[in-house]
Amino acid sequence: MRTLALGFLALALSSVGASAGAPDPPMRPVPATAQDSLRKAIRDVIALVPDPGAPYVLHPEESRSEVQGSAPFSRAGKRWTRPARASAERYYDVPNDAPGASPELREFLTPVEVTAELNGELRFVDLASEGGPPTLFPLANAAAVEIAAIVPGAVQGRSAAMTPEQSEYRLTALTIVLGDALTERAVRRAVRTGSAPSAPPSETASAAEIRRISILLHGPKKYVEGVARKLPVQALRRFLHR
Repeated sequence: MRTLALGFLALALSSVGASAGAPDPPMRPVPATAQDSLRKAIRDVIALVPDPGAPYVLHPEESRSEVQGSAPFSRAGKRWTRPARASAERYYDVPNDAPGASPELREFLTPVEVTAELNGELRFVDLASEGGPPTLFPLANAAAVEIAAIVPGAVQGRSAAMTPEQSEYRLTALTIVLGDALTERAVRRAVRTGSAPSAPPSETASAAEIRRISILLHGPKKYVEGVARKLPVQALRRFLHR
């Protein structure tokens, strides 16, 4: 399995007030109760992400979740400088015997990968040299960024020869960010200006507080966008600041 965390380049968003030479605060073990809270939350969040639908099927053996066991802590301020992080991944592909998938269509049905992150590094995934410029994807009550393949490559070898009907299967990366208004506004501004935005500070008294949720999708454009449009954004937003 090629995971989103390892397979793509990420654009990190810098923290407000952080200087280039400032040392990182020391890491402190996250209390077991906080880890348990985040573990349950990430499982609930990934369960809310819709599957891409037929002909795709989930590979349970490729699914995983993890919670960060430590987080940066300021002894001076007696606060966590950011909450602990958690992530979960799911992987879908098309079985060889899937009905209704012609050999011609099957060539474009690359795997669909889904990653959910709590308090993760603010970023949007891209497609390296195969991707076009990031664009804003219309999604109410969230900041969503889409990058679609525009040139042939190892994965999308026939993209240049696609018909209009086939183009909806172009390899696409889509990132949905749920957070406070400042964070979402910064993501949208970064896409419009091509700059790296600054994220608001994330100091907290609780390592288990959920400041932001990111849903990272990768796969054929039709199915990735379908998942995004069916995403229960309001239900997901209820996890924020818990």
